[in-house]
Amino acid sequence: MYDHERARVWRHLDSCQFMTYLHASPPRVKCPTHGVRQARVPWAESGSRFTHLFEVLAIELLQAANIKRAAQILRITWDQAWHLMERAVLRGRAAKANALPPVIGVDEKAISLDMWPAYIKACRDGVPEADSKMVFDRFHIMQHVLKALDTVRKREHKALKEDGDETLSKTKYLWLTNPQNMNEDAHERFDTLKTAELKTARAWALKEALRARWDYHSPAWAAKHWRRWYFWATHSRLQPMIEVARMIERHLQNVLTYFTHRITNAVAEGLNSKIATVQKRACGFRNRDNFKIAIYFHCGGLNLFPARPTHGI
Repeated sequence: MYDHERARVWRHLDSCQFMTYLHASPPRVKCPTHGVRQARVPWAESGSRFTHLFEVLAIELLQAANIKRAAQILRITWDQAWHLMERAVLRGRAAKANALPPVIGVDEKAISLDMWPAYIKACRDGVPEADSKMVFDRFHIMQHVLKALDTVRKREHKALKEDGDETLSKTKYLWLTNPQNMNEDAHERFDTLKTAELKTARAWALKEALRARWDYHSPAWAAKHWRRWYFWATHSRLQPMIEVARMIERHLQNVLTYFTHRITNAVAEGLNSKIATVQKRACGFRNRDNFKIAIYFHCGGLNLFPARPTHGI
């Protein structure tokens, strides 16, 4: 024993709805090799003013709610909540260490992209033999088809409502959701809708048929499937579906390259959507570093929780 620090205070989990604090004067010890060292307390990390258990609760709340709301529930300030998030990210990144990812979405062999002319031009300008390496992303292709399906639904719903028919009322997400993800009630209602004499039902059948195309392994069979689907879509008398079919046809060469390279941006698009939600929930960030911390916290796949020390000093 060398001496004791002055008394310190740590916020702990509430007891019977009362805010609870731990008070202690941690000792310092004198080591012949390392000199005077501060003894670690078993209930908190070095430099923290919160116990391990409180930090765990705070991190779980911050993952589920925005900082302001989490701070209100925890009865701490916004700045305290932010610093808890920041500490969690620093801890998680330190534990993960720096490592290069084994796979990225763009390399010298294949590039997955949307059918936007600017992207196509950039690839052709900067990548040798780009036309054999570009893959128009299946995620974006199906997004175009879903948009066309919803346009058919809107137009038909408007026409039916004029005649007092509410068949398509509140059905938007039934048509856009994968049936495998529906609950029992939604599935039962949708089974009735998709077999009805509806233009929307025909558009949905076209969408499902195109979705099956990605299961092919042979480029030749995929091309054969496309020719059948294209004929069906362009003779469907559903203008939005005709337009999307012709758009895909114009880019067919690099739609079919999927069956050579088999890459997609679906994971990246999902991550981008999650990042956009983080930004929206926070109503923006004061600076770029704060935004980066929030992205790491919610999307970084880090172990954010504090670990108890394995020894006392």
